Amino acid sequence: MSFKSGYFVGIFGGIGSRKRLLAENLSRHLRDPRIQIFSQDSAHRLDYRIFLDRPYDQLLENYILGLPPKKLVDKEKLKKELEAFRRFHIEKVMPQKTLADVWYPGDVENKEKVHQLALGILKKRMEFDEDENVRIYLEANGRPQISHPGKINSEFLFK
Repeated sequence: MSFKSGYFVGIFGGIGSRKRLLAENLSRHLRDPRIQIFSQDSAHRLDYRIFLDRPYDQLLENYILGLPPKKLVDKEKLKKELEAFRRFHIEKVMPQKTLADVWYPGDVENKEKVHQLALGILKKRMEFDEDENVRIYLEANGRPQISHPGKINSEFLFK
């Protein structure tokens, strides 16, 4: 029988998607010390996954603006960097969409959207607590069961 003390939320979205800023904004809304937010693509067992869905051209723009000037001047180096960015996005970032519990579209500084997302996380945390209590009860009675919180509909969150 194992009981976790925390509820782990991960934010995914690729290079330049502003995961760290969304994590900071969510932390201001969620003042529950049991909820931990990871802004890096983490291999930890997560209870809730958020995919920060930003247009590819915005991600690419942020990536290019972050490159050192030497790579911007040399056409061959820039071409290699852009190919590496595209390959990384297709191989690593796009598969994360299918693993996400919710897709967060757009602006990470929109307080209303961040507030709605925080409420969704709190709701899932409460459901998780209930599921965990049921699981522990069933394990104590000799019938182990794996329970995982369901996904929430992002259309419901961001209307």
